[in-house]
Amino acid sequence: MDDRAVSEVVGYVLVLALVVSTMGVLFTTGFGTLQDAQQAEQVNNVERAFDVLDANFEDMYRDGAPSRATEMRLVDGSLGFGESTVITVEQGENNTSIYPRPLVYSDGGDTEIVYEAGAVIRTDGDASVMKSEPGFLISESESTVHVLRTSASSGTSAHTGAGTVLVVGSQPSSGPQVTTFDSGEEINLTVETTRADAWDRYFTAYENEGVGQVVDRGEESVTYQVESEEVTVVRTRISLRFA
Repeated sequence: MDDRAVSEVVGYVLVLALVVSTMGVLFTTGFGTLQDAQQAEQVNNVERAFDVLDANFEDMYRDGAPSRATEMRLVDGSLGFGESTVITVEQGENNTSIYPRPLVYSDGGDTEIVYEAGAVIRTDGDASVMKSEPGFLISESESTVHVLRTSASSGTSAHTGAGTVLVVGSQPSSGPQVTTFDSGEEINLTVETTRADAWDRYFTAYENEGVGQVVDRGEESVTYQVESEEVTVVRTRISLRFA
């Protein structure tokens, strides 16, 4: 074989190697991008399902519906319950505390969608954003702090992996519990949760409107001073199970 023939073979091999390596890079990059897009869409679908769940629970406490069911389709990740949030309304020596247990979807990474005390919150890494606000009505004359005290029904465990989950919420026939605080001493509302930054921004929005003020904030708690003539705390219990 002469030098020219050898050069053509070598050139062919080099071109073929370049094409194969380029295709490999494109496949790897494209496959990773596709996976990321699919995971992002899955999280967005779950977020929309949590919006529906929020609306269903609103029907329960506003219209007195005994139960509501919300369908969630999971491709990956897990659906379960987080550690209880603590919401305390305090006036001097009088206080009332509520312990809702949040419903939590985790994508297996840094993203969570959470239903917490009537609010829908999305967490990405260390940052949390409130996507749907709780049933609080705050004004200078009177304020209502309506907290949905969610809890897991006996025997309910986390759902992991792909599949359709029906989240069924039920409330007792006894109805909500109501506690009223009159004006006089300062009334403080404290939320203790790992998603305190989302609640902080929620209360700060009221503060910016000239209603109340945030008087203490930490990594896992925020305290808002309610400057109203009367504050009514409403606790609606909702028991959750998966079907």
